[in-house]
Amino acid sequence: APNNHGDHLGSAYQEGWYGYAKKDLMTVLGEPVNEKYARPFCGKGVLADCRTALRQSLKAALAVPASTLYSGDATCVKAKRDGDQECYDDVSFRALGGITQPLIPWINRPTYQQAVEIKGHR
Repeated sequence: APNNHGDHLGSAYQEGWYGYAKKDLMTVLGEPVNEKYARPFCGKGVLADCRTALRQSLKAALAVPASTLYSGDATCVKAKRDGDQECYDDVSFRALGGITQPLIPWINRPTYQQAVEIKGHR
């Protein structure tokens, strides 16, 4: 699940699905790909069949009401926001002692973050 199975960690890459899909779609499109898979998956490598499969899957996904798709998440139920897509994607922090932090919106952040301290005046 995109929210890391209810853990709400805020990572878009916990399982690497974006990379898998991108590599397969690039293969089907005939783009250069490093370390190709043994076979293409989307449309069994046939571009027209891949397009049809993608369109059908998107239509099926759009037919599911958001309130159904995003309901039942324990964090959102506790926050009284069950069925809310934004809550489903929110980042949740673990309480440390008596200190808690409210949910924050999902952010696209870098893998590495750096804090710099500049001593002296500018």
